Amino acid sequence: MSEFQKNGFYSQKFKTTDGRVHDKVRVVAINTEACYYYNLYLLAEMSDPGDQLAWLEATLQEMQQNGEVAILIGHHPPGYYDCLSEWARRLGALMERYQDVIRVSFFGHVHEEMFSSVRAAESDRSINVNHWSGAITTYSERHMPAFPSFRRFILDEETMLPVKIETYSMDITVEDPEFVLDHELTELYKLPDLSPKSFDEFSIRLSEDAELAFVFERAKNAFGPNQLETCDKKCR
Repeated sequence: MSEFQKNGFYSQKFKTTDGRVHDKVRVVAINTEACYYYNLYLLAEMSDPGDQLAWLEATLQEMQQNGEVAILIGHHPPGYYDCLSEWARRLGALMERYQDVIRVSFFGHVHEEMFSSVRAAESDRSINVNHWSGAITTYSERHMPAFPSFRRFILDEETMLPVKIETYSMDITVEDPEFVLDHELTELYKLPDLSPKSFDEFSIRLSEDAELAFVFERAKNAFGPNQLETCDKKCR
């Protein structure tokens, strides 16, 4: 709590709804205002705002030494246009250095269901995946109507790696709207698993397969009111 009150970032032991505390799993929450393009306070401190990256490195190093694993969460996704690339690259370097510690990472902000690959600096090998989620609101970044949605990430308890990602959405055009299971990611896109390698191959398929890309574009907004007729080469 003291860390959060001072800087907006913190770590805590992972707790489940049945009251169990996982001593070897931490939720590590980063304050991504440190990379937000429109945060003009960053003009006064360009290196490491709030010494957050130094804190994160020390935290991950401690966790590695203790045999702990991390669930990383934040708001602005690194790799998006309004997260400053210099800060995002430094975060990516930490994610590469501690890829055995960080098992899964979640971000929001974009109001659309997407992902980005984290790649090794020298080899360009895909080492992790940042998952971006939709929103409870009907606003989307591209001003296309979206159905309210949320995601449920199902993790393997032993490894804390994701095995399923479910999206629940609400059709607000019906009389009595309620959240229902909309799709599960591996089933919708026929992915063998949720590994970085699978998402690499998925990205290539998206660039080549217009029908698959159309489904992906529609799923971004939880299959809300459709203003898209196809996904041409520019769209892909």
